[in-house]
Amino acid sequence: MAPLVLALALAPCLPAKSNDALAFLRPAPYWEEQGPGRLITVRYHGRHVTMHRAGLETLLRCAQIAAQANKPYFALYQSLPDALADKRSAAPQVTTLVQRPSALAYILLEDAPGPGLLSTAQLLRELEAQLKEDQ
Repeated sequence: MAPLVLALALAPCLPAKSNDALAFLRPAPYWEEQGPGRLITVRYHGRHVTMHRAGLETLLRCAQIAAQANKPYFALYQSLPDALADKRSAAPQVTTLVQRPSALAYILLEDAPGPGLLSTAQLLRELEAQLKEDQ
């Protein structure tokens, strides 16, 4: 019990990058941070959702970030090595953390279409409709 109390007490004090191991303590299911470089790191840790839904929610959040930045396209990478190799993906990497679905994506915002880029507007339309149906 003492380790859990200590983790709860220290969680708000830890910097975001150190807090990844304590993601299940965060009040919001997703969060993002700038970096490394021009990439934006997007993380999701769901409660009472399927792994499929965690992936959809993360992809939706990536599209929302692009829309907020007025970027019509973005590249999505499942890992930093994939980003370095410019190995683009259509979906985030979804795993489990503390027996809950957890997703990770790195995005690079773009102004023009290109190979392997995702359309911000199209994803927003499709994912919002799909997530509404699934509720």
